[in-house]
Amino acid sequence: MGLLPKVAALAAMMLCSGAAQAQDPPSRPIELAAKVPFTHQHSKVQLPAVLAGLPRIQAMENEPDQLHTSFLYASPDRGEQYIVIIYRDVGGGLPVWFDRARRRAERGEIGTAALHWAGEFVPPGRTNASGLLATYALTGGSYRSSGVALVPAGEWLITIWAASRTRSPAELDALIPKALAEIVWPKMDPAPAAVPVAACTSSLAFSGEAKPVPRDEDSFAQSFMGAVLDAKLMEPLRRVTDPPRWCRDSIGLDNAGVYRADEQKDGYFLAVNDSGRGVRVRRNAVTTSGQRAANSKAHDERYEVQMTQMSRISTSALLDRLPPPAQALAIVMEDRFATTFRTWGEGKWQVVAHEAPPKVRR
Repeated sequence: MGLLPKVAALAAMMLCSGAAQAQDPPSRPIELAAKVPFTHQHSKVQLPAVLAGLPRIQAMENEPDQLHTSFLYASPDRGEQYIVIIYRDVGGGLPVWFDRARRRAERGEIGTAALHWAGEFVPPGRTNASGLLATYALTGGSYRSSGVALVPAGEWLITIWAASRTRSPAELDALIPKALAEIVWPKMDPAPAAVPVAACTSSLAFSGEAKPVPRDEDSFAQSFMGAVLDAKLMEPLRRVTDPPRWCRDSIGLDNAGVYRADEQKDGYFLAVNDSGRGVRVRRNAVTTSGQRAANSKAHDERYEVQMTQMSRISTSALLDRLPPPAQALAIVMEDRFATTFRTWGEGKWQVVAHEAPPKVRR
C-alpha cells in the first residue's frame, strides 16, 4: 500500500462543499521533464527531480494556482518513498497540522505504528527549531519505519512523509532532515520556534446547541464583515515571534480534532484532514470589537462557524452561543453557510457565493 495520503470522506466533503468550491477544477498532474526541478511559484521553494536518491514519480496540483501541491519520490519497488506537500497556511498553524499528521501516521494505513521519536528540529535555512519531526517503527505490514516532518516557509507549510521497508526509525531521524537539505530554500523571514500541541488543561463548556440569531440585513453584514476581519487579522499572525500555544481539547470526535489557541474559552479550531483546511468557531469579530449594528443589543454575543479553505472562507449565519463541535461539523457537512468570500488572488475579499439577506419589515 502506498503512502500517498487518502482523503477521507468527511475531508472530501469539506473540499467540495459550496457552489463556488464546486466550480474549481479537480487535481491535475504537473507535467515536468524527468530531470527538471520544480519551483513553487509562490513560496519559491525548489524541489529537485531526485530526492534522497529517489526519482520523482508523480507531481500533482491538488488546488488551482499551486495552493496545494504534492510530489512523490519512490524506488521502483516502492520500498522507499518520500512525499513532499506544499500548501497554504490558512488556519491552525504548523503545530496543529503536525499533530494531525501524527494522528494520520498512527492510523495504521501501512502498518501498526509505535512512536520512536517526536520533537523540534532546525530545518535547512533556519537558525532555530521551527520544524517538527516524528518517526515510527512499523509492524504488521511490509514497511519497517515511517516518519513525517513539517517546516514553515512564510505563508506556506511544507510536509515531508517518508516510509521504508529496510531502514530503521533511527535512520529516518537523520535521513528526513538530509532530504529537506536537498531542497533549495529561498531567503525567508524568521519563523517562530515550533511548540508541539499539548493536551488542554481545561475543557470547553457548552450551554446546549446554538441557535441562529434573527436574520436581517445588519446580522448578515456582521456575519460577512466579521469573517473578513478575522481573516485579515490572521495574515500577520504568521510572522509574529510569539505565536499562540495550541492545545488539543479532550472533546472526542472520531473524525476531527478540536484545538484551542492559548486555551481559548470562547472558540476553537476544528481540524478535519491533515493539510491545512479546517473549521474556525469563534465569536463574531465585529460584535467582539464593539462595532455592533445599530439595532443590536449592547451585550449580544454572536458566534459563527467559518470553514477555511486554500482560497476562500465560508461562514455561517450568526449564532446565539458557542456551538459544540458536533454541531459545527454538521453545519459544514450540510453546507449551511451564509457567505463565501475569496482570501486569495483576483477578487480577494470579494463575495463569491452567499444567501441573500432577508428583507426586514419596517
